[in-house]
Amino acid sequence: MRDIYIAECVPEGGIYHYKMEDSGKVTLCEKTDIPNPMYMQVRNGKMFVP
Repeated sequence: MRDIYIAECVPEGGIYHYKMEDSGKVTLCEKTDIPNPMYMQVRNGKMFVP
């Protein structure tokens, strides 16, 4: 299983977290509301969204 994160860069956007199974099925796990996330960076197991 793999984690997929997508940033939606609009005022009402946010970060979407999906899980992809080995079969190719993708499931939305959660959405974190963050206005205009420009990019994401993972460092030491933590995600930063400036």
